[in-house]
Amino acid sequence: MQNGSTTNCTGILYDDGGTASNYAASRDYTYVINPGGTVTITFNSFDVETHASCGFDYLRIYDGPNTSSTLLGTWCNSTGSPGTIISSGGALTLVWHSDSGTEESGWDADWSCCGVNAGTPTVSPSSMCAAGNVNLSLTGYDGGASIVWQSSPDAITWTNI
Repeated sequence: MQNGSTTNCTGILYDDGGTASNYAASRDYTYVINPGGTVTITFNSFDVETHASCGFDYLRIYDGPNTSSTLLGTWCNSTGSPGTIISSGGALTLVWHSDSGTEESGWDADWSCCGVNAGTPTVSPSSMCAAGNVNLSLTGYDGGASIVWQSSPDAITWTNI
């Protein structure tokens, strides 16, 4: 991991040692995953120096695009792996710190997002008791998914239109 950010909807993130070696000493990095859709990050491995309050080497994760966002937690070997974290909005911020002491094998994680804005459907009139015309509209749709309108004259048999 290095300082940086991404708007990619999927990716793999490693500590600065990568897959081949332990992470380095005396590092401070911030990385923002900000694809604009809900972010899910899953830690596949996690081996960070142990300390009762995670004061030596740690990973902090914030629920948002910066360190002013809500802190979801601070992790080291004393707490165990973060496991799977799901953002409440469109971004997660990771802060990695290692001190000048012990370096372990580190961590790696995969992330993905759900970035489709399916929009807000509206129907007018909002209710009908008998046959008539209904106007359907969709606002805010970003084109990321297929939208299918269906009709049913008898409320039993549905037809794509």
